[in-house]
Amino acid sequence: MPFPGEHQKDYQFPENMQENSRNFSNSPPFSGLITSSIRMFRRDNGNSSLPLNQILDSSGFQNYLLSYLAFQEQRKIENPVINVKNAFKNPGFLPPTALEAYFYHQINPETGRSFSSYDIVTRIADLGSVSLDSIARLNRHNQLASRVVKILSENEVKKPQDILALQEADIVFSAILASLRVSLYTNPSALKYRNITRKEVARGIKNYRVVEDHESGNIKENYILPVVRRSGLVTIPINPVWSNLTPNQQEGWLFAQMLGKTGHPLLRSLARPLIYDSSHLLH
Repeated sequence: MPFPGEHQKDYQFPENMQENSRNFSNSPPFSGLITSSIRMFRRDNGNSSLPLNQILDSSGFQNYLLSYLAFQEQRKIENPVINVKNAFKNPGFLPPTALEAYFYHQINPETGRSFSSYDIVTRIADLGSVSLDSIARLNRHNQLASRVVKILSENEVKKPQDILALQEADIVFSAILASLRVSLYTNPSALKYRNITRKEVARGIKNYRVVEDHESGNIKENYILPVVRRSGLVTIPINPVWSNLTPNQQEGWLFAQMLGKTGHPLLRSLARPLIYDSSHLLH
């Protein structure tokens, strides 16, 4: 697996965005696969000029948008555990995974106190490491774990086997989210943090745009993340560095962070059916 610092460039501020800006413009992950899915949708509907907005409305895209904006707010603006600004400035710091809020004020059963920010970092790193090890153990014959890491790093699906790898990443990320969401029922502070975040970022839905270049077929997303006010919720973000973690934990943290790409609304609404419909061809 690549050294964690090599991927830090993927999460720096884009050139067209100032450090303190809440305006974002970028290509979505796996944009090539998404573009192919758009072409297939138009072909299947017998209309090569079908408007993109109509395709998005038909695909259930809106069902995933709120969760995505909440995810991005914690990944790019404010995080209860990670100091986001420092994480983007210094490749030696851990970049946020956006899973941190699920552990907000979670009680450590051994001490009866809330987990510290460093405890949370370790738990997420271990979660990613265990998930990656599980893929490796169950798929030793085809090196699926290595392929999953590769496609998540490169944001591309180049070979038929990559479809199976992307499907596996989607399954693992969905399972992690399902488990963490269940934990919210015993953690009212984390549930409140999540609900406030979702309520506040919902104001940004109206500003989200997907722009298509009709000549190249490439797409970009433009959106604005609104200011989130979390009255009464105290956070103490820290600046954890890669050296705080063991090598296995470093891999686990990077894996947990990259997994979030599979939750992109364009990927889930447009390309996800293609991913699962095509995977049977590989068996």
